[in-house]
Amino acid sequence: MFLTTLITRPEEWLTEVLYYIVGPLKEKYRLDMSVRSKPVMGVDDLLLVLTHHWAKLKSVFPNERQRVQLPRILLFAAYTASRPGELWKEPWDDLENSDYDEIGADRGKEKETKRSKAVCYEDICLMLLRNPTPGERHVLDIESTLAHHKGVDRKLKPTTFLFREEDDPIFCPITHILTLAFVDHAFEAPSLRSVEQIFGLRILKPVNCIQLHWKESMKKIPVFRQAVRAANGFKTSPNKALRYSTFDHYLERLRYATGFEEKLASYCVRRGTGNAVDGTATKAVRDQVMRHNSNSNIFQAYLNQRVKFDVQAAFLECPSADGLLRAFAHMSLTCDPRAPTSVP
Repeated sequence: MFLTTLITRPEEWLTEVLYYIVGPLKEKYRLDMSVRSKPVMGVDDLLLVLTHHWAKLKSVFPNERQRVQLPRILLFAAYTASRPGELWKEPWDDLENSDYDEIGADRGKEKETKRSKAVCYEDICLMLLRNPTPGERHVLDIESTLAHHKGVDRKLKPTTFLFREEDDPIFCPITHILTLAFVDHAFEAPSLRSVEQIFGLRILKPVNCIQLHWKESMKKIPVFRQAVRAANGFKTSPNKALRYSTFDHYLERLRYATGFEEKLASYCVRRGTGNAVDGTATKAVRDQVMRHNSNSNIFQAYLNQRVKFDVQAAFLECPSADGLLRAFAHMSLTCDPRAPTSVP
């Protein structure tokens, strides 16, 4: 009877279970039904955490890449309102059997490696952009596309965010990405070995930007990777994405060292971004930033995949880079009249 009800009438069964919990079970065991507090991390809280991480934290990491990755993930989450599953490997994902299986081996075909569901290099577009202000040096920015959002199995709605240079190095996302890219030797151009060389590149008219391409072998490699045991200690895995449980351990350890009373989790950062965006952006843009389904999907179909809102400035409570944002949101950003129009 129980299984029959569960299979044929699941909604009625769930309603009966709910009534039993809030009724007899609540009275018998004196359950507390009040909503738990949901801590919100603002820019001041993030500054405190990052300062303690870089200057005062005495905890030991498996290797130094793990130390560098942690603040980068926090900045990434703050500037995109990301859920855990969009950045790294979730606990229920089987990394060995789903993300990195070699397929076609049993059929005699060439082996192929599936890409990870975490953020990979191909999800990050690093560009050197002509400064909208005449006479100023070129600026580096990043377009980061997040596709593995909640409900992606039902409908794919990739969202692209803009990361720009920040005057305060502790909040600058560009610095962290460049650090990891240089360590991984990820650039396609072998001559790019320093930031000075990147800023020394010339942007010749009529183009407005130069895209710095990744090696083909690096495009499907996760940016944030797991530390694994080796013969002489720990090393960074060449292809395994950072596990959420590992990140949560690092964050919980940082919480105790910093002195926070409430649990420090990735959703604290997401709530902080949501509060920063709410009230300053339109409802349609806010739903796009948070990856929420709007009650009316009419205008959602016309929204630019690139978020036309400076989420980074909203979270940091600083003025928005309107000129850079306009250039980022328009199709003409990568326009090149010199591109060939026929096949030779």
